[in-house]
Amino acid sequence: MEAAIDAAFDEVRRLDDLLSNYKPESEWSEVNRYAAQRPVKVSPELFRLLDACLEYSRQSQGAFDIHGGAVDEGWGFNKGSGHLPHRPEVLAALSKVGYRHHAVECGGRDRTV
Repeated sequence: MEAAIDAAFDEVRRLDDLLSNYKPESEWSEVNRYAAQRPVKVSPELFRLLDACLEYSRQSQGAFDIHGGAVDEGWGFNKGSGHLPHRPEVLAALSKVGYRHHAVECGGRDRTV
């Protein structure tokens, strides 16, 4: 039982190292930092995850939106200052989101976001 618990926590740490918005060295942070400026090569695992998220966004017609980060920022969760955003903040954030603006390409072995 303890081995299973240890393995579960190891996997949680591995995923956090891969996907954390709060760790500048994570692969996801690199995507967030550079993808608006240039293509970013990502691991096959992250590529599959992003591809699945885009499919969920399409299937839900945006109810689940992989591009929701700007809306989250308006609430201040990423800075630990959670607050109710004002209407202009919400509207500004909504103008920046939309899964239709996201491009994921696969050329041979390269996976680029």
